[in-house]
Amino acid sequence: MSNPSAHLEYQFLPWARRGLARAHASQQVLGRPVLPTVQVGLVLQGRVGEDHDDTAGIDLKMLGPADVVGLDPRVIVRLEPRANLHDFEPNYLAAIEFDPPDLPWMLTPARADARQRLTPWLTLVVFKRSEVDEPRLRTARLLPSVVLEQAVPLPDLGEAWMWAHAQVLHDGTSGETPDLAAGLKHQPTRNLSRLICPRRLEPDTAYVACVVPVFEQGRRAGLGQKVAPDETLAWSWSGAQASGLELPLYHHWSFSTGPAGDFETLARRLKAPAEQDQATREALGRLGRAPVEVDADLLLQDPAVRAGGREAVRAAYLAQYEGAMLSLKPGILAEPGQSEQIAADLAALLNAGELRALRNLALEEEEQAAHEVTLVGPPVYGAWHARAHAVNPALRSRWLHELNLSVPRRLAAGVGTRVVQAHQEDFMQAAWQQMGDILKAERLLSLAHLSVRSLGRIVQRLEHLSPERRLQFLAPAASRMMHTGQPGPALTLWGYLRTTSLPDAAADPAMRRGLAAGRGWMRRAEPAPRAVLGTELTRSFASVDRLGRLLDVARFRVDGIGGLRALEGLVLPQDPQATLDVPGLGLRLRVESLQGLQQEQQALRGLKPEAYRRPSVSDKLAAGVLLDRHWNRIDELTSALARDAAAGGPAQAAPEALDIAAGLLDEGRLRPEGVLLSAVRTDRGFSLAAPQGLKVDARNGALEVAKALRSPAGPRGAPLARGVKPGAIATVAIAAVRRQGHQALFNTLPVGTLARPADPGAPPQPVEIGLRPGGRFDAPAATVVGPAATGRIGDRIGITVVPPVHDAPTLDRFRLAWRDRLEREAAPRLPRAMRIEPVAYRTDTVVAAATQALDVAQQVPRRISSLIQLAGQSLELGREQPGLTARQLVSIEKYVLPPSFDRVMAYPRISESLYLKLATLDRSAFMPGVESIPDDAILLLKTNPKFVDAFLVGCNHEMGRELLWRGFPTDQRGTPFQRFWPAFDPATVDIEPIHRWRSTLPLGVAGAPRSVVPGVEPVPHEQLVLLVRGQLLRRYPDTNLYAVDRRAGESAPVFDATRTYTSPVGAGVLPPDITFFLFPIDPARVADYWFVLEEPMSEPRFGFDDGQAPRQVPRVTRRGGGQLIQGLRLSGLSQPPAADTWLDVDWGDVGTPVGRHLTLQDLASVRLTPESQLPSNVRRSLGGLSVAGSHAAQVATALLQRPFRGYFAGTRLATTE
Repeated sequence: MSNPSAHLEYQFLPWARRGLARAHASQQVLGRPVLPTVQVGLVLQGRVGEDHDDTAGIDLKMLGPADVVGLDPRVIVRLEPRANLHDFEPNYLAAIEFDPPDLPWMLTPARADARQRLTPWLTLVVFKRSEVDEPRLRTARLLPSVVLEQAVPLPDLGEAWMWAHAQVLHDGTSGETPDLAAGLKHQPTRNLSRLICPRRLEPDTAYVACVVPVFEQGRRAGLGQKVAPDETLAWSWSGAQASGLELPLYHHWSFSTGPAGDFETLARRLKAPAEQDQATREALGRLGRAPVEVDADLLLQDPAVRAGGREAVRAAYLAQYEGAMLSLKPGILAEPGQSEQIAADLAALLNAGELRALRNLALEEEEQAAHEVTLVGPPVYGAWHARAHAVNPALRSRWLHELNLSVPRRLAAGVGTRVVQAHQEDFMQAAWQQMGDILKAERLLSLAHLSVRSLGRIVQRLEHLSPERRLQFLAPAASRMMHTGQPGPALTLWGYLRTTSLPDAAADPAMRRGLAAGRGWMRRAEPAPRAVLGTELTRSFASVDRLGRLLDVARFRVDGIGGLRALEGLVLPQDPQATLDVPGLGLRLRVESLQGLQQEQQALRGLKPEAYRRPSVSDKLAAGVLLDRHWNRIDELTSALARDAAAGGPAQAAPEALDIAAGLLDEGRLRPEGVLLSAVRTDRGFSLAAPQGLKVDARNGALEVAKALRSPAGPRGAPLARGVKPGAIATVAIAAVRRQGHQALFNTLPVGTLARPADPGAPPQPVEIGLRPGGRFDAPAATVVGPAATGRIGDRIGITVVPPVHDAPTLDRFRLAWRDRLEREAAPRLPRAMRIEPVAYRTDTVVAAATQALDVAQQVPRRISSLIQLAGQSLELGREQPGLTARQLVSIEKYVLPPSFDRVMAYPRISESLYLKLATLDRSAFMPGVESIPDDAILLLKTNPKFVDAFLVGCNHEMGRELLWRGFPTDQRGTPFQRFWPAFDPATVDIEPIHRWRSTLPLGVAGAPRSVVPGVEPVPHEQLVLLVRGQLLRRYPDTNLYAVDRRAGESAPVFDATRTYTSPVGAGVLPPDITFFLFPIDPARVADYWFVLEEPMSEPRFGFDDGQAPRQVPRVTRRGGGQLIQGLRLSGLSQPPAADTWLDVDWGDVGTPVGRHLTLQDLASVRLTPESQLPSNVRRSLGGLSVAGSHAAQVATALLQRPFRGYFAGTRLATTE
């Protein structure tokens, strides 16, 4: 299995410092002043005759251990174990972690020695509750404290450096040496510091862990006592124990240890059946089976057999009871009921009541009263569900007859009735709580039955329509019906239509209404039958052959009646009354109508001139470009003309802006300095005059008007009025023109400034134009002769404007912009090598999908399933395969179909798994022989589907009787109980509703949950069971447990991405110490798997393996957290072999007594396998420790414990031997 965190590695440091603490020069900590000093200064370099250096510095007093009177709890990251934990493993050591990675050495007034040893200023100690009183804040004390009244074990402070280290987490995949300094500085979330208490803990003992000062001056300061500034540092205590000592506590917490043994120890204790003794193996091989004597009341025993004595009866009538879980070893006893005589006698007992009832039905009422005899016999389990109250010995291969004629199966059903009887009050309470939902469900089911019948009639009417007409009627629902006949992503019918060449309007209800036969235009357009027009249109557009002849998919040009390309090359029949299909349009027209259209098309072509050519963009740009300033001036002129024309009456008209703009472009070809646009009053309004060029004489400032550009007619064919007589028309200050420019002159003159009166004999009066504030040109009102001056015919009104833009850069930019617009708006032109084919609209698949969507037998149950809730759970299963109903919905179909299809009344649902109720009631009935499973055992079993089916039939049979007895509305055919095993998925059931069981299938198969794939028959649903008895899973309930596929020749599993990992689908417990897991694995393939127990991942923990428990398996090497547990026992070993790595060391190898403190001498005495003798697949990162040279990081590495993983071969766990 891939683990993203597996790439991160721990790196331990013996100490960490930062800031001025690195300036300490002394390596000796004892005897140092209470107030340590460090020298800081500057080194000056200069030249006075020759080079020399000079140092200027001062001594700074640093804070020391005596200055600490408390510890901020926010610096504490983690406690190991956590506070108030009551089952801490005694083989691990207590620890505390701090966020500042340098906190333990921050106030130590010394530097590390050559061996990288640095004493911290605080340490962690652990006391038993019986050794000290409760920590409390005493009078005149600054911190809580404890008093050691008696000789209490304490760690040697001379080795305090061993139990403090820093930790950095780095990426181990790079292969490069990690930069630890950078990790400490730049990755604060990946570093910390840690204190470890070296005391070996005792099992089942209460402790208090305390962080205390290392130095005497720190101890006194914490107690509130004065410390003289000239004192020197000393230890808080000396030796390995102390009495009468009061210690201040920077922090403390309480915890308790549990029984001896950690995860690895408990996992090592587990023994597979192959490691058990012979008697135990034989007992495990009989698990789940027990002999049962049949017919103790002598009702079925043959007198001839009874004459042979007790032993003969036992031999002939000894059955084998099978529980819910069985060993993988097959049973040795044959089932009773194989004898034809026994089966016939048992069937006679069961059928007696049914035969009596049938015989009474054939009698008259008087005869029934005379022959009425009360008859009570054994029940026929499942009779109401199967609607069969008699059994037949010849049909024992079918579930109903097998269940009732096989003694072990009847025993299982009888056990089910006992469970219901024992918990009948609880079950009935749950049923009454669902009473309202059941009544509502019954009403909805009845309405659903009505819906099926009524909607079925509507669907029958639609089936008589043609496929195209049916699609038109179903068009409003096209976006809600799925198209299931097309490969690829799921689409609705509307989405499928969008992927074809059929126009979207074909599914538009408006088109169907527009093509209805009753429309007037339809009656006038075609005397032929009109109801088929819409159908023919859809059929024609759906065809690729017809559509391809008309549609150019790369251009999509519009085809009109005036130039119908569909008529080109169309050969018409001789009969003028014949009808012809126009390709691609879906229209069927008479020949005479098509001939008329062709004649009109030829006439229209004759009206177009031979030399006619539409001007190109370049032709249009040759006249110039009009910008916003041109259109603004034109709008001013048209507004003035419109106001004057409106004042003259409703018959007056004014020129339009487009006509004026067209004239301006014509005049612009002459490139004048300005243009005069004017209009002359007529009896009908204003008539547009020809535009005239304007020019300013640079010598005297005269504004001259040029001769008008002669044109035979205006833009709309109307004659143009005469322009202004050429010559000087105004004067302007030439200096202002030079300063402001011609554009300012011609773009700012008001409308009518250069107008002329209608009297031709009036002498010309040049207008004096001057510059006004704001850069605008204007003339005095007295010199302006506007149209309002006379209001007569011939008056002229005009406006000046600059000519159109002709400069090349502007035209080029405009041409590029216009081309970009055309490219964006035009349809993309395909490469020559590419061809797009029209996509056909598959009417047949769409009709099939629509028919399936209208199937009321599927749609109504789905709708009802979303409305009914029983026991707080909806019957809707959510996502389903298209066109299929899920297994729970099949039962709903039976509700809503006619009674001939076996409708069942709604019933309460009890989702509780019943295995625990059976195990609590009778463990032997659940699994005979369960008491023979030894402690610390692990083995494989299998489930018994026949028992589960029979048990649940008995439960549901008895529950139906109880519901009837209590007055609950029922037909006794419901299946309230469908779960026996505890599954992780709450929707998982163990049996289908019993009324749906196929009557021809045997027990164990008939009730199997059915596949939603049609045509797939139910199969026996045996599952593999991994059973563990012991304290491992009780103390570690979060253990990861899974199976890994095993390949031929493997002696150990391989955990990588190529393997298949199978997780359990359910788990249960048999109090007090048995846990089992259900695997979806065929029991016949047990040899193809490894079964793995994996300790949950946690933060780093320190200690050694438990050395008190006896070793049942040899020592093996753990690598990366994995451990192989083999079933080989050791014999004749006088002492344990040397450990390959520190992961294999236990407390027995170390030799530290329980309750004492671990020392460096203990660690140095541990015997490791020499490097040259290590196996080839074992790599050791740390060798043995030494008293002289080891440091705290090496001690932490030696004590680090990794999560344990144990795995077992399936063949070793099987109970087949």
